[in-house]
Amino acid sequence: VSKTWHVKILEKQLSEVLDAHLSRNSPDRASKFKIAVHKLG
Repeated sequence: VSKTWHVKILEKQLSEVLDAHLSRNSPDRASKFKIAVHKLG
């Protein structure tokens, strides 16, 4: 299934914001969250 371009941009922005936020709190939690997102996506 091909996603529309604006969905891809939103996902990219969201992942960047989450990376910045989570890496400040806990790098380990950030990596676990990314793994979960990749499994969903």
